Amino acid sequence: MEEFESVKVHEGIYSVLRKIASGLCHIGFRVHIEGKENIPKKTPYILSPIHRSNIDFFLMSSVCSTQMRFMAKDSIFKGDRLSKFFYSMGTFPVTRGKPDRESFKFAEKCLLAGDVLVLFPEGTRQHGDKIAELFDGAALLSLRTNAPLIPIGIAGSEKAMPKGSKFIHPTKIVITIGKPVEIMKMDPGKRIPRSQVTELTQRLYDRLQTEYDNARLKLEVLQGK
Repeated sequence: MEEFESVKVHEGIYSVLRKIASGLCHIGFRVHIEGKENIPKKTPYILSPIHRSNIDFFLMSSVCSTQMRFMAKDSIFKGDRLSKFFYSMGTFPVTRGKPDRESFKFAEKCLLAGDVLVLFPEGTRQHGDKIAELFDGAALLSLRTNAPLIPIGIAGSEKAMPKGSKFIHPTKIVITIGKPVEIMKMDPGKRIPRSQVTELTQRLYDRLQTEYDNARLKLEVLQGK
């Protein structure tokens, strides 16, 4: 936990890099976004996108102008300088494949402080038209902090940079932002029943599939298929 907090987010550099990333996404992928009105005007909230490509991380720069926190696989945090850079950009590591309590606690602390968290509920990158089974971390964080869950569909990013590819291919991308998933308000510190976590995870799954279907359909329309 102390390691995560050792480097603060550099607001000035973050703002510049976000604008650059957003601009490159619009130039390279002609990003079309629907549903921006569904982004809450007040923080905190959790952006929950599907995950088909490494560029999904950068695409979020076009979705939200508010400073965001990101969970990222711990393998990219190599060396002190690179790690400090990722920390200063709001990113913190999570160990995949097993529960990571330190990362979860830090994510919870960020939300309670009023931050925006980007969390890919499918975990690692997936393939195909169906949403993979979701991890329950997004739902549990939402219930523990009362932060709304925002489902986000992304169509085209898998073609732009498929899993295993080292190169990015310019292509049209559509992002659809759904309305916040309804959650039951919980008292801070109260134990969250497993049944509520499971139920919310299922609702998020259904909404993500809907947004992904909408994004793919809109992409086909825009491409004239």
